[in-house]
Amino acid sequence: MVIVKNARLDVVANGVWGGRFERTFFDVCIFNSYAKSNMETPLSTTYRRHENDKCRQYEQRVTQVEHSSFVPLVFSATG
Repeated sequence: MVIVKNARLDVVANGVWGGRFERTFFDVCIFNSYAKSNMETPLSTTYRRHENDKCRQYEQRVTQVEHSSFVPLVFSATG
């Protein structure tokens, strides 16, 4: 979990899930599926690993400190 006082995520938006004043934080991860470290791993597993890493880093802080929602956005550089 990130505990730095001025920690920032990539994007914050209001009203994403319908609540007019509800904030949602997003953090973006883009990975190369052709990198040596990813070649032997199924693509779905690589997506899940990066998503879990982001959740482990930020989700608790966002829900407990910011009282908001957190969504990790994980993309492959190759589509």
